[in-house]
Amino acid sequence: MAKVIDAQKPDVVVFGIRSHFFQSLQRLLPMIKSNTFNIIGGHHATLCPEDCIEYADAVVVGEAEVALLRLCDALNMGASIENIPNVVTKTNGVRKPTQPLIQDLDSLPHPLYDDESQFYVCG
Repeated sequence: MAKVIDAQKPDVVVFGIRSHFFQSLQRLLPMIKSNTFNIIGGHHATLCPEDCIEYADAVVVGEAEVALLRLCDALNMGASIENIPNVVTKTNGVRKPTQPLIQDLDSLPHPLYDDESQFYVCG
């Protein structure tokens, strides 16, 4: 996977992980040589953000739908990411989610799984 990331040279890579995959991610992230902004989210990131921030540029805790969009927008504009709710960085420290839960789940778009510019690794 590191070879794929290095070959594609994406600006941002988001890893949504559960706890049983965290050790694999710990081995993977140091192998990525491209200048990619790495984000970790998912169950393990929410439960143990202090573990994840050691290996990533940012960690999204709790619901990521709004936080991840704000984070990517800020990165795209070159703005600070330090005060985005639900985003942990090495400098802002670990904190609990502050973004309210999404009440109307029907307002969210369906996941896009057919875009050729995205890679999904399962297993």
